[in-house]
Amino acid sequence: MGEKIKKYKWYDNIFVVFVTAFAMLYYGRAPLKGFHVWVIGMIQQSGIASPLMDMLIMAVMLAEFILPIMICFLYIYLTRKDVLQVFKYKYEKNNSVTFGLGMLTGFLMNSVLAIAGIVSGSVTISYSGILFFPLLLVLACGVIQCSCEEIMYRGYVYQYLKGRYGVVIAILTGSICFSLGHIGNIRHYGLNIAFLLNVVLVGVVLALFMRRFGSIWFAFGLHTMWNFTQQFIFGFPNSGISTPGAIFTAVETNDSFFFNNAFGIEGTWGATILFVLIILALIILEYKKPE
Repeated sequence: MGEKIKKYKWYDNIFVVFVTAFAMLYYGRAPLKGFHVWVIGMIQQSGIASPLMDMLIMAVMLAEFILPIMICFLYIYLTRKDVLQVFKYKYEKNNSVTFGLGMLTGFLMNSVLAIAGIVSGSVTISYSGILFFPLLLVLACGVIQCSCEEIMYRGYVYQYLKGRYGVVIAILTGSICFSLGHIGNIRHYGLNIAFLLNVVLVGVVLALFMRRFGSIWFAFGLHTMWNFTQQFIFGFPNSGISTPGAIFTAVETNDSFFFNNAFGIEGTWGATILFVLIILALIILEYKKPE
């Protein structure tokens, strides 16, 4: 990136991968827990009816990821200031158009699997209505949460390892850490091998799309809209988490190739096939890309 990279010891790799990927993401939110509990308590005592109350609580939970983002940026500034430019507006192809293309891609990927589940009879949905401003708030807070994860996994960890061990190791390491970061979902909602594998695969998809479009902002948009589409458009679980207020509601579900009662479309082998096909297509395009 134009600056001479200093020499690191072997243990710096462990620090970068695990401290950045886990401590900043989870323990970085800890200082906000008291405020988080207070705000949620105020919302619960306000008398606001569900699903609006549940959506406001979800927005608060997503917005608290702003602190890990700040901590991560501070750490990057102190250790690898050159990496900061990767996130800047108009760096390479970082712009609103690329972010929008990422959102469109996330919506289409999720919709393909949702439609497959509906057509196969694995899930039946019904229209619930549109809570426009609450949905807009959740979407905005979702950008914070998803961007936080992308800054860590496809941002810092990838950028750090890419120059030292190559693109393949950087992508796989970031994706595996991304999957390990979802172990808590398995603990709460049950073991699902397809879900853990799919989180690794979608991490690879995000990294390859980032490389293809020359922008981490594409990953920001794709990740955000993938989560928002399944949870707040189709009403499916997002990593096991369900919240009232979606445009559609899943009224009948069956564990099948295209739907999982606990993890929705993310916990299915149908999603695995889709991700593998996308990865193969992106790898082919990667090899055809001019040097």
